[in-house]
Amino acid sequence: PTLVFTTFDDYEQEFKEKLDTAFEKIQIMRETSGDRKRVAREQCDRALDEAKETVNRLILEASLSRSTPSYPQLSARLEKCKAELENARKQRHDASLASMPMSNDRDELFAGHRDVAGGRYDAINMPLLTAEQRAQDTNKKLLEARATITRAEDTAHNVLAELNVQTELMYRISAKIGEIGSQVTRGGRRVRTMLSRATMQRYMLWIVIGIMVVIITVLIIIKVKYS
Repeated sequence: PTLVFTTFDDYEQEFKEKLDTAFEKIQIMRETSGDRKRVAREQCDRALDEAKETVNRLILEASLSRSTPSYPQLSARLEKCKAELENARKQRHDASLASMPMSNDRDELFAGHRDVAGGRYDAINMPLLTAEQRAQDTNKKLLEARATITRAEDTAHNVLAELNVQTELMYRISAKIGEIGSQVTRGGRRVRTMLSRATMQRYMLWIVIGIMVVIITVLIIIKVKYS
């Protein structure tokens, strides 16, 4: 249990560091836009993927201590890590969909195209605004699709982690069965050896009894002959 605790603690510390990195990138995503936001999003995704891998290692370490008194405590800490990871993924998703407040620069950009007489935008601005809205809608759909893929990847990671746990348990059970088989084989050899010794002892006993019978018979004959 001490070794499991040490390894579990190391993985838990690594998970917290990856999660801190992800939250830093999420904050940058909220405060920026454009290329800076895209780069922060990619770095956040990498940090979350690495945090997920660490959670898989935590799952394996906790499963190895299932029969020990420390398992409930490790299980509670594992569930806390899972909840924190899920919260980080949700915040990452929300930060991806959030957009920066529009500045007055665009108003100044389009100000030159206003109709001086009517104070209205020039007709060329409407197609530009429509194209920008379409681009924003497309980007939003892409982000939602990425979130769906991320959830599917989470499910796949969970299934893979569970398979790894079951595989490790099967290997351990197989090793135990092999050890038990070896013990049974050694026990069989000992039983056969003991049976052989018992048979030999019975033969020796009958031989001794026969010799004693012969000696007693000879003594009786001698006594009868000289009496």
